[in-house]
Amino acid sequence: MNHDLKIIEKDIEELYLGNLKTVEFDLNLPRTGANGSAIKWISEHDRFLTSDGRVTRPKLGVGDRKVPLHAVFQYGNETKEKIYEVTILEETDVTEVTEIFPLVRRCAPGQEIRLPQSVVVKTAKCEILSYPVEWDGGIARRYPKAGDYKIEGKVEGTAKKAVIIISAQTGYEIPRKDTKSKVWCFTSGEVELLPGTVFLECQRA
Repeated sequence: MNHDLKIIEKDIEELYLGNLKTVEFDLNLPRTGANGSAIKWISEHDRFLTSDGRVTRPKLGVGDRKVPLHAVFQYGNETKEKIYEVTILEETDVTEVTEIFPLVRRCAPGQEIRLPQSVVVKTAKCEILSYPVEWDGGIARRYPKAGDYKIEGKVEGTAKKAVIIISAQTGYEIPRKDTKSKVWCFTSGEVELLPGTVFLECQRA
């Protein structure tokens, strides 16, 4: 092996770019090897990794991206290429929960109830969202005596605790649903759409 190629081989061997299997930040891509060879970088996917090392992570839910990164080493009259496989991790969920709305559940003493599996939260962007909750002690509850019972739960992605108050009340009855019909059918010919209305236009479209 000639001298120029030996220099290149040493620079390839000594070059360390860090852990390329879990990349979240820009890469430091040197233009010169430790022993003097010039390095030219070529990315196969500039959208996620540019040839100067700038990283753009895929959006959350899109998945990680594997990007081949070519390094062309040149010293004297010799050149050699090495390909590095870089895995760009997708973005993480950076939603900041600022408030978890408390819940109240009423029941009769001794009545078995099940707690809701989600709570309503408010984010730093003023979004109102529903998040899954894991209640301390599980979701099934039964309290033999009247009184108010506080239960806390863990909401994924935040250290804030969800809270539900179970109010066991003597004489409490489960509300009955109103089963009276609120919609009635019309017989054919009782109703017609008026000319010039959007409803008639949609029917004819």
